[in-house]
Amino acid sequence: MEPREKRRIARLELSKLRDMEKERKALREQFCDLLRDAAPDGLPECSIGGERVSGGGREPTLTVLKKITKLQGLIQVENERVVEEQIRLFNLIARVPDSRHRALLRSKYIQGHSLERIAVEWFMAYESIKYNHKKALESFYDVLMQ
Repeated sequence: MEPREKRRIARLELSKLRDMEKERKALREQFCDLLRDAAPDGLPECSIGGERVSGGGREPTLTVLKKITKLQGLIQVENERVVEEQIRLFNLIARVPDSRHRALLRSKYIQGHSLERIAVEWFMAYESIKYNHKKALESFYDVLMQ
């Protein structure tokens, strides 16, 4: 298999965590929006049965509480999935033979740092980091296929 294809497959596998974290972030934002929309003063002033006590177009308290509870459950499930994926990737990366490649993969895909930031933090030229990243992805692919 061509090195470019190996890198593409490795990048896709390593990017799963970032995609999962985006989903988790979206759920948290939805949760915060729901809390904010429930009312800046707290939950809407309604009875549990849904009868309005005061004016306004707010949802009944029970409906809002159900939505909050459902979102909390979804966030918890997503948190667990993210942790499991972090552990899985961390274990795969640990099997990459070169320590510099392992550190680069962890920094980029587990911690979410850009290659530019890694170059600055490691006092290396950006082009060197890019080259090492390519080699690290190829090594990761080999580990993935074992």
